[in-house]
Amino acid sequence: MFKKIPISIFYWCIIVSFCLSKQIQAEDSQSAYANHEWNCQINVPPGWHCIEGKQIVQKIKDLGRDSHELVEKSGVIVNISEYPFGSKVDFNPNINISAKNIVITSQPATERQIVEYAKKVLLSLVPSGSISDIQQGKVNDLISISSEYEYQLQASQGTVNISNLSTILVSKTTNNYFIIIATCKKQEEEKYFPIFKTEIASFKEIADD
Repeated sequence: MFKKIPISIFYWCIIVSFCLSKQIQAEDSQSAYANHEWNCQINVPPGWHCIEGKQIVQKIKDLGRDSHELVEKSGVIVNISEYPFGSKVDFNPNINISAKNIVITSQPATERQIVEYAKKVLLSLVPSGSISDIQQGKVNDLISISSEYEYQLQASQGTVNISNLSTILVSKTTNNYFIIIATCKKQEEEKYFPIFKTEIASFKEIADD
């Protein structure tokens, strides 16, 4: 039944967190982002920047880099970051949202089935494959499964300690699974995690026009 969500979602979030070799034109900041293909909306922190997955693919292709394939495989619909995408900073705190439509049973899934499946999706995103503490709740009528965890990355400036907040939001009505991965440096967790949690709490499905 369970099909593992591509780990490219995780690796894409790592790529976007670090600087690229060339400055990319800034995207306009906005107070909220809405995606009408997936009928969802999320607030954007003041002064932060949005860029959609399709725009990222084209920009990376224009730079002649191969990592655009990870973006396409991951299903990222939007990247929300403190600095414009591609800014020359050592780490760009960011929130990435991917979306998948997943039918886990031919019959209408129960909330328990959805929760168990969402936990498997969450575990598939973690580099170590295990999470000690998974939180369950609701966000604007969406089932929420989330966890905070840490890991280390080797970068040009040495080892970087990363804090991650991953959340799976599931709609029982549409079978849409929204995968939200927010990352920052470990030493800046107290600054950014409250921002991440506030923005995730604002996520909602919107009416199909």
